[in-house]
Amino acid sequence: MARPYDLILYGATGFTGRRMAWALKGLALPYSWAIAGRDPVRLKALGAELGVPWHVADAQDKPALADLAKQARVITSTAGPFALHSDNLVQACAAEGTHWCDLTGETAWVRRLIDRHHDEAVRRGTRIVPFCGFDSIPSDTAVDRLTREAQQRWGEDLARVDVRWRLRGGLNGGTMASARAIGESGDWRVMGDAGILTPHESLDKEQRTRLRDATRPWRDQTSNRWLVPFIMGPVDVRVVRRTRSLLGLDPLAILQREGQDLGGGRLRASMATLMLGAFGALILTRPGRSLVRMITPAPGKGPSEESIQKGRTRATFDAKTTGGKRLVLELDAKGDASNLVTVRCLLEATLMLLEGAGPGEGGVMTPVVAFGPELLDRLIATGEHQVRVSVPNPG
Repeated sequence: MARPYDLILYGATGFTGRRMAWALKGLALPYSWAIAGRDPVRLKALGAELGVPWHVADAQDKPALADLAKQARVITSTAGPFALHSDNLVQACAAEGTHWCDLTGETAWVRRLIDRHHDEAVRRGTRIVPFCGFDSIPSDTAVDRLTREAQQRWGEDLARVDVRWRLRGGLNGGTMASARAIGESGDWRVMGDAGILTPHESLDKEQRTRLRDATRPWRDQTSNRWLVPFIMGPVDVRVVRRTRSLLGLDPLAILQREGQDLGGGRLRASMATLMLGAFGALILTRPGRSLVRMITPAPGKGPSEESIQKGRTRATFDAKTTGGKRLVLELDAKGDASNLVTVRCLLEATLMLLEGAGPGEGGVMTPVVAFGPELLDRLIATGEHQVRVSVPNPG
């Protein structure tokens, strides 16, 4: 039976949700779509602005969520923390065969989605695709492009990827709320597992030690710059491992390390790493989470539009192959990573689900497994996302 909508955007009245809604509106899509969430007043106002239907479905109202899932071919969610506000809706989508994508970086939650829904989604051909924002499309697609280049050029796999991020922008309240929720739920206890998104039996104790996340600053050998452990690096590397596992590649073959270049020398990098550790410690206690809530943006709030547009997202992916050869991928994307690049990524993932594009046939997938190399090509085609692959010192 035909469904009333091609797409429903859930969490549309939040800071990122509104940006996503207006991005969809600006495309004049040949698809029927609606917005949904839990606040009828805000939904009605936004629906009137956009000229689209709106539906109320609280994150804990399972009958309303089941009805929502029945009404669309695709549901895209910006409603984080996802373990709190999108869990029941994914369950409804899995039951109704509704395709799904979201912005989460919550690896513990996605592990639960895999355990609950992967096999059924594979059987039914339903694509459930988390990590479709800045967490972790840029990293997942970049490593995939490098992997394909190494295979095509030399018939070799990657052995190591070192990533240097240079970011200009800010965080929104939804991201901070997700961090606090991870601390409160206890999910942080398992998120340090290097194999959380891949079969647990594939990692022995020695391998888990070898793949342990960086906790100290280090000097990047290529740029000679001091790097701070990138806060989203542990998410990115686990997504890449799942990609490789689902594609039949060894998920443990690549040693991937992601750092952020904040400028300055070793002292500044060390101080920033200490502050990052202090933030991590704060969200583990109730008083600490209260303090973080006081000093960071509230849910629904974020940087100014001017700040978002002036932002920049740059990264260097420096890879070595199993044969000792070197490939470098340079990424340069216009805009703030957390508030503009993330929406651009989610938008392309949503469009590919609507179009039925990409090789993924069903399951709890990563962006690369669901959408293949075309996803990166489409981001490049926007003109806002530039990628260059080179072979330093060939021969």
